[in-house]
Amino acid sequence: MAQRRTDLAVEAHQLWREGAGDASSLPGVRAEEGEREGFPVTTVTISGEEAARALGKPRGTYVTLELDGLLRREENAFHRAVAAVAGALRPLLPETGPALVIGLGNRAVTPDLIGPLAV
Repeated sequence: MAQRRTDLAVEAHQLWREGAGDASSLPGVRAEEGEREGFPVTTVTISGEEAARALGKPRGTYVTLELDGLLRREENAFHRAVAAVAGALRPLLPETGPALVIGLGNRAVTPDLIGPLAV
């Protein structure tokens, strides 16, 4: 894992599995794949310190939502993407109180496909 770097927990977990062999599992890591509003979603939960060190990520819940349908301009893709992002964020936010919202990128380059309108 040390020779290859990634910002995404899902990619870090996949790289670890490739290095350890597909049959291996890392105690303290749970990866679940599913679908939200027709978009693939992967949730990686890192609960142990050993797993955090192995993946190079702090303990926590990491959600990767693939919004490729926006690029393909699928019908209702934007509205479905908004609903998918909201549904993925809802369980991570407190019921009451403030929440920090951060938009990545800028109007010319953005890594989240939704861009500056996400915030």
